[in-house]
Amino acid sequence: LVVFDNTTSIATLGDNSHFIIQTLSSGKYNIVITNNEFSELEFIVMDIYGKQLLNLGKHHSKQINLPLDLNDYSNGIYFLNIVGDQSWSKTIKLTVSN
Repeated sequence: LVVFDNTTSIATLGDNSHFIIQTLSSGKYNIVITNNEFSELEFIVMDIYGKQLLNLGKHHSKQINLPLDLNDYSNGIYFLNIVGDQSWSKTIKLTVSN
């Protein structure tokens, strides 16, 4: 589990891929991924109960720039699941406090 709260952070997806989570403001994020390992990545936002709130789709690009605005949701903790091929996944905790 990778946790980001009011910061810009960098983490790796694997040996040849990395991502940057930019916190633009409370509830607004920009996800930038350099993907050199996976043929596709899918992005799903879930609440703390595991309910899927958003499916941001499957992306097949080596460079992904994905804006994410959670301000329409209540204050709280949300999770961005990044799912790749070969049963790989990473979960990122995001917060909303309007």
